[in-house]
Amino acid sequence: MDTMLKAPALCSNLELEQFKKLLCLRPEIDSRTIERRILKAHTLAFAYVESVLVGIGAVKFAKPGFRRRVLEGQKVRLLEELPDRELGWLYVKEDFRGRGIGSVLSSDLIGVLKNSQAYALTDSENPVTGKMLSSGGFFQCGEILLANHPSYFLYLKDSTP
Repeated sequence: MDTMLKAPALCSNLELEQFKKLLCLRPEIDSRTIERRILKAHTLAFAYVESVLVGIGAVKFAKPGFRRRVLEGQKVRLLEELPDRELGWLYVKEDFRGRGIGSVLSSDLIGVLKNSQAYALTDSENPVTGKMLSSGGFFQCGEILLANHPSYFLYLKDSTP
C-alpha cells in the first residue's frame, strides 16, 4: 500500500475526480456540493493498492455554520466552541477494510494536525474509527445528534504534538 498527502491545489484533475468518486460512496455525502468542499480542504489523503485508490481522508476547514450545528446537536452540552479544523472523510473501500489502511490514513492526517487543535465526528456504530482517533491523541467528549443522521461521537485533539 502507498499513501500520499496533498493540498487540493496540487492534485491533478484525475486525483480530485477519483477522491470525489470514492467519497460519494458514503451515503451522507451530497455529490452536488462536494466538489467545492474538496477544493477547500486543507489536506487530502490517498491510499493506493496496486495503483488503485482504495482509501481516502482529509483535514478540512469546517465552516462556522457546520460547527454551530454540531454544537447544537450535543446530547449533553459540554462545549461552547469547536476548532476550525476537522479530520474527516475517512473512507476505505469495503473489500479493503481490516488491512490497516484506515489506520495509516488517519495517522498520516493526524501528523498534519500535530500542532493544531482539531475535531472529528464518527458514527456511533463505528468503534474502529474511534479507536484510531484515540490512538492519535483525540479524546471522545460527547455524543452529537444531527437531523436525519445517526448519532455521532465527537472527538477533540488539543494543539500539543
